[in-house]
Amino acid sequence: MDLASVPSTIVSLLRSAESVRRRTRLLIPSNTHADRLAQSVLQKVSTTEASLLRLRGFLESDKIAICEAISLEQLNTVLTGCLRRFSELESDLSTVQAADSRANSGPDWTQCGRRLTVVLERLQLYNVSLAFILKSLEQ
Repeated sequence: MDLASVPSTIVSLLRSAESVRRRTRLLIPSNTHADRLAQSVLQKVSTTEASLLRLRGFLESDKIAICEAISLEQLNTVLTGCLRRFSELESDLSTVQAADSRANSGPDWTQCGRRLTVVLERLQLYNVSLAFILKSLEQ
């Protein structure tokens, strides 16, 4: 990925974040088991989204400074990781919705919830990396 493709990747991530948010909000009223997990999904997605918006702002203002401050390889790794995690979230949320429509609890929902928790933990690692990148750009 070169610097010119980063803005389109950010746009894709922001669209995916909105999709995850919509799917998550569908769970909240239908499943009391999902409420805490859904709130965690919304929080992590919002954190990622805020970081992406800040990164986009840096891209719009000073691309040369970005090239000097961070490694494009590192940025590529983080953005690709975020794309993967959002894809996993969308897939797992679809599975949770299907499990929720069959039964309001039980092993299907519990297994889906565990997978979502793992994906959120992985997304958090990318959120930390994004925060580090943004801190580097602010200096």
